[in-house]
Amino acid sequence: MEQGESVEHVSQQCAAYRQRSPHPSRPHLSASVDLAAWLDVHRLFESLKVAPVDDASDTDDPLLAVKAEALSDLCMFVRNAAAMDNSNQNKASDAGIVGDVRRTIADMIQREETCSEAMRCVTVSAQALSNLVTGSRQLQQPLVEQELATGEPAFSTVFSSLLASANSQTNTAGLVLLLNCLKDNPETTALLCNTEAGRLVANKVGVLFGNNEDDESDSKTMLYVILSQIIELGELSVLLSTAPDVLPYGLLDALAVYCNEHSATAEYEKVI
Repeated sequence: MEQGESVEHVSQQCAAYRQRSPHPSRPHLSASVDLAAWLDVHRLFESLKVAPVDDASDTDDPLLAVKAEALSDLCMFVRNAAAMDNSNQNKASDAGIVGDVRRTIADMIQREETCSEAMRCVTVSAQALSNLVTGSRQLQQPLVEQELATGEPAFSTVFSSLLASANSQTNTAGLVLLLNCLKDNPETTALLCNTEAGRLVANKVGVLFGNNEDDESDSKTMLYVILSQIIELGELSVLLSTAPDVLPYGLLDALAVYCNEHSATAEYEKVI
């Protein structure tokens, strides 16, 4: 935060960005955001950093709710801008926004059970990150590599955190993000199934699929699309061979559905 700049003043700037973010309901606004604006958004993200959750100073932060609300405003701007114009993805990445949003998710998800503003912020942040990488392998690949293959604790990755959230809206946003990173991308799918952190995420997807009894729900459809891609690429055997002691019923359920839908011999051979 710039010297002399209060959190309240920063939050007002964040709200202004949200109000002028590109959106179909605001056709008078340009969908393309210039690099200077993205750099200013990055500055605001930096101004709203919070202390580590294990820091004693964080236990009673009277400004946490204000910061979380301001971060939500910034993430709404990012989410809308990335969705409205693909050129915004690379400019935002060049300004460091992908890292800002990842940090926001990590910081806020640790506080979502005690701060409702933080819980809302996590959902919007996940949506923003998803829109930033949608359709861009240039951005998907490093995100998946950094999250799954860097030796960080497996449970602390952005994918695991979002799927483990107590908020169902955050779970859905996490599934959309994961699907966007994996769809038609053998490299990221292989990373998911061949790293410790990735297998934790894939097994969680299997559990969620097995526990979801609403066959018509969007979330179950997304879960199945993720698992069917794993099956298509011949990676399910890796998950089954390394699964926890508890039998992975969800993974097997997905396999049964897949085999019912693909009766040709060649398709069965992919999952044997």
